[in-house]
Amino acid sequence: MGKIKESGLIRLNPPLWHSRYVHLKLLKRHILRWVEEYVEPVKVQTLVDMGCGDLPYKSLVNPHVESFIGVDIEGNTKADTYVNLHTNKTEIKDNTADLVWSVQVLEHVENPNAYLKECYRILKKGEKLLLSTHGHWLYHPDPVDNWRWTCTGLQKEIEKAGFKVHEVKGMMGLLSMSVQLFQDACLIHFPFVKYWKAPFCFLMQRIIQLTEFYTNLSKTTRAYVDKDACIFFVVAEKE
Repeated sequence: MGKIKESGLIRLNPPLWHSRYVHLKLLKRHILRWVEEYVEPVKVQTLVDMGCGDLPYKSLVNPHVESFIGVDIEGNTKADTYVNLHTNKTEIKDNTADLVWSVQVLEHVENPNAYLKECYRILKKGEKLLLSTHGHWLYHPDPVDNWRWTCTGLQKEIEKAGFKVHEVKGMMGLLSMSVQLFQDACLIHFPFVKYWKAPFCFLMQRIIQLTEFYTNLSKTTRAYVDKDACIFFVVAEKE
């Protein structure tokens, strides 16, 4: 488990020249949509964050839940409890959670099926798993980076663990991601760019914003984003 190593403050409010500016701003927007649709209206009693990292989004959800339980691997002092890497289980009892929250974690786990089955076990019947993970992205170990998903492959993996998938939405399609990956490739392969990193990333992030604007102009281009995306957002239910 784990997340990209950014401080919680930067993840929520990245500067304009940050190399992940658009990605982080859109990620926050989607998470706020989750909060508005699935957390705030139902007054969630127990939310379990499976792979909590440094709790970057706790401040967005915590005011709307009675109990927030952060789960991660041993060594994360911010976690409330840990997963046993030998059994892939936590100490949380069956049918405890009213909502399981998994933000940018699935690509980092060793065994996605075991991880998802643990999410299923601790979730109450009829309640929801909210999960996001990468479709296209740069390799980013934290402490490992194992998986990337297609929209159908991700849905099948979640359904294999017992869930019914209600929704799969994409964020940042191929046009935006091609610019993002070009920026990252330049930072890696052209050392001189690093001396101009802030203005270079500022320019590239503005281009990504323009591509996002173009993509959202029509329903046709927007529909492609749900098939090929930087991040997929999944809403699934324990039947």
